[in-house]
Amino acid sequence: MYDYIDIHVPTSVNMYGKRLKCYAPIGYAQQVSDAPESNPQNIVFGPSDYLTALVEDVEAAQSSVVISCDTLQYVKGPLARALQALSLRGVECCVLVRKASGRDEDFSRAGVRVIQRASRILRSAIIDRSLLWFGRVELTGGGHREDDSVMRALALAIASEMLGYLLEK
Repeated sequence: MYDYIDIHVPTSVNMYGKRLKCYAPIGYAQQVSDAPESNPQNIVFGPSDYLTALVEDVEAAQSSVVISCDTLQYVKGPLARALQALSLRGVECCVLVRKASGRDEDFSRAGVRVIQRASRILRSAIIDRSLLWFGRVELTGGGHREDDSVMRALALAIASEMLGYLLEK
């Protein structure tokens, strides 16, 4: 199903996660506020402004979307609709969850593969094996702290490493 690099420790992924906490408080997101038009690949978002951009990226997916999250219990409506529409278009959608919820079956019926895992869950999304969303924001919704942030980066090598880490059995 997925071709990925066989790794055991996502070193570069951890490095970016640690840096994220420093970027947002020093104004990185404001410095690139015009980036959606000029350079949409590298942006740091907070819990109040990530959803629209994430949904746009998910809706634009051509081959695959993999999301890793705690649970689908509190998934935001626009993201849920985007994933279900992708599945109908034939785009491969997979959500890795730490905890099962009553909504898992709804997603499965809509063609979104839901896999429960007790480990290897990192708050992230990998779109078309190259666009990476990664950080402390729970991408499916709920449980955010005001100082949480998430980075969006077009980074094929890091996205591949993250995908390998998440899907490794």
